Amino acid sequence: MLMNLPEIWKNQKNKPKIRKFKLNKTSKQTEFWYSRQLLGLVGVLRKQVEGALQQPQSPFLMDSDNDFKAFDTQRFLDIVKKLSGNDRSLTVENIAQEFVKRGNQQNVREVTANLQRQTGIDLQGFLGNSPALLEKVNLLTTANIQLIKSISSQYLDKVQTAVTQSVMTGKLNADLAKEIREIGNVTESRARLIARDQSSKLNATLTQVRHQDLGIKKYRWSTSGDERVRSSHAENDGKIFSYDDPPETGHPGHEINCRCVQIPVLDEKSVQEKITRIERIEKAFNTPIPVDPTDKVVLPKVETKRFGTLEFGEKQVRDKIKHYRKYFNPFEKRSNPSVWRTYQKELIRQLNHKDTIAFGHYRDVKDSKVFYNRKTGWVMIFVNGVYLSSMKMIRHSSQWKNYLKNGRLG
Repeated sequence: MLMNLPEIWKNQKNKPKIRKFKLNKTSKQTEFWYSRQLLGLVGVLRKQVEGALQQPQSPFLMDSDNDFKAFDTQRFLDIVKKLSGNDRSLTVENIAQEFVKRGNQQNVREVTANLQRQTGIDLQGFLGNSPALLEKVNLLTTANIQLIKSISSQYLDKVQTAVTQSVMTGKLNADLAKEIREIGNVTESRARLIARDQSSKLNATLTQVRHQDLGIKKYRWSTSGDERVRSSHAENDGKIFSYDDPPETGHPGHEINCRCVQIPVLDEKSVQEKITRIERIEKAFNTPIPVDPTDKVVLPKVETKRFGTLEFGEKQVRDKIKHYRKYFNPFEKRSNPSVWRTYQKELIRQLNHKDTIAFGHYRDVKDSKVFYNRKTGWVMIFVNGVYLSSMKMIRHSSQWKNYLKNGRLG
């Protein structure tokens, strides 16, 4: 999706000045989702373990003061061992991947909004999946897979230890039941802490990468401004630090449960250079190709630079001219062969662009192929090499997400 400069800038001779930053608190939606998933995993384990303690048809542990009631330790430990051996890898990986995916989407929205408040320009097109960002995404996913696995393994290990020690010390059954329930409560608290801490770390890490991808080298430390802020972090509040030279506390969000954030410190020259770069892209892609009255024929076959020979039917191009008006030239009211031919040229320009890839298919149409421009969001559909349709997808829409995930458009 291309960035649109504010109308007020288009009529100014000078480049815009950097605006005062207005801090927005980080959204908690990803943290809440992650917390629910982790608590769900813990809840399933607790139900099985604590349910085993209450089985009335076996000499299992009861909430009773009857010291003579036998407790079949081995049988109970066999259940714990079976739970420990269950393969939860697929579930764990899906949760970790979805968490990082949601956090990444949330982060790009927040970083884009914050930068746009400072510069007045939408920089989302520069905040995508750079090699550095993809590397961090993979590392964060791996780290969270290990953390999720540790929640269940530590819980079951503690339960096993508690049962073994109770046999050795002669602890009452009711006391052991209470201890196992407390282990479950502590495990749930740890799950919440992991969700909170990892959400902050993910947001801070991706913010740093996106800042550095834009050439931002410094940030201003900002705390959450309440009584829970560490004294060392309170001392950092308002100070400017370099990403290459972190303070003793580490960058915001690095210490466990840190809720501080980094506010980008923008160099006016670098921002103006970025704006110039965006303007070049705007000029290259948003400036309509002039209608040439002599071009009155939609070419039946076109040799593209990147994808070989593709065919066009005049009827299909004519039927889709509404997309030309909507996305490329809203001021063009005519519909005639010259305009159709101009639209065909626009499609070829998109196909030849370096950011256009051949990816996926259209619905369940056999031999269909979709060409997707990762910069503009423009998609072009061909069936057996013949043009069918074209449109512009909105980033983060359900259509866009489904297409990138499954390779299926429509």
